[in-house]
Amino acid sequence: MPQDSLSSRRGPASRAITRDRIAIVGLGSTEHEKLRIPDPFRSSVDLAVEALTLALADAGLAAKELDGLMTMTVPYDAVAQRAGLELIPYVMQYEGGGRWIGGALNHAAQAIATGAATTIALVIAFNNRSVDTQWDMTGSASGSEAYEAMFGLAGLGSHHAMMFGRHQHEFATPREVLGHVAVSNRANAVRNPHAIFRKPLTLEEYGASRMIADPLRLLDYCTNCDGAVAIILTDSSATKPEQRPVIVHDAAMSANVGPYYSMPDCYYASSAQVAEQIFSGAIKQSDIDTVGIYDNFTTSAVFALEGYNFRPRGGAAEFIMNGEITFNGSLPMNTSGGHTSEVYLQGMNHIAEIVVQLRGEAGDRQLPNIETAAFMNSSNVSGGAVFRR
Repeated sequence: MPQDSLSSRRGPASRAITRDRIAIVGLGSTEHEKLRIPDPFRSSVDLAVEALTLALADAGLAAKELDGLMTMTVPYDAVAQRAGLELIPYVMQYEGGGRWIGGALNHAAQAIATGAATTIALVIAFNNRSVDTQWDMTGSASGSEAYEAMFGLAGLGSHHAMMFGRHQHEFATPREVLGHVAVSNRANAVRNPHAIFRKPLTLEEYGASRMIADPLRLLDYCTNCDGAVAIILTDSSATKPEQRPVIVHDAAMSANVGPYYSMPDCYYASSAQVAEQIFSGAIKQSDIDTVGIYDNFTTSAVFALEGYNFRPRGGAAEFIMNGEITFNGSLPMNTSGGHTSEVYLQGMNHIAEIVVQLRGEAGDRQLPNIETAAFMNSSNVSGGAVFRR
């Protein structure tokens, strides 16, 4: 890390006011496998309200007890009106999930620590397969991306393909590692009754899938889906045992200004800066029992494991190919199936799975003796969080 790192500019006391300050006490999620068929009458707001209603019931709260609403990819005002919220002291709307989740959790902790709100709902919703959203995997034509498109970078997969090629050049990374990520995700999805893809997958089947952006194959890509997830956040000191609270130990985000989706360092700098923050407390990487990695492409697993310093640079491939990220490995990853097999809800399905695992409610995919978990996204805006029971 450069000398002008975030910790060198801000002392540890600046983290103390938000660390361990909030807890997730409510979780609501759509049944993703039932939404595979497009519905011209199903809006993202419909899905958001469904998930929010379930989360409130899970927390044992009424809508009127919320004094904060944070939304991702869905308008906060439409959700609020449909959910029966009229006067909300604290609102925030994010353009997307994933890279914003770490920041959103930290913002919620700041709001509660400063008294701006006491109980906040965080909601994400998509209807990418239905009528009012046409999903565009080319990304927004902003920054340098419009210029990159001139050279054939016609989708985010092509950007990840180039970054992985750079990683291969620097560290002799075998392309086969991507298949191991896809197969591990699918094996976890088989245990998940709500995953979209539950048919077992072999490395041979992965290798036979269509090439999209060399070396990325069809099965390296996330799913296109409808769905929603909502969580209820409140002051960790005010939780009730029956709410089965999951503590947000720390959360952070970091923006790396440059090529929008083609960072030459594979998002290492921004990811490492987030890791420096979220692992600066009592919980370190070696303490983490399971991880949720934002895997819009399988390459992200390699980038995140190294960027968040779980493995040294160039060391993630061997770790993955040795089976360490599998359900029975030393660091189980994406135990619900991840974005490539469960559902693509921009990281919020990973948060949902972490909550379920830490509560001990994961059924056939429940990991034993889970105490801690981490969410990690490596992107132009990297974001992450550490959770504990």
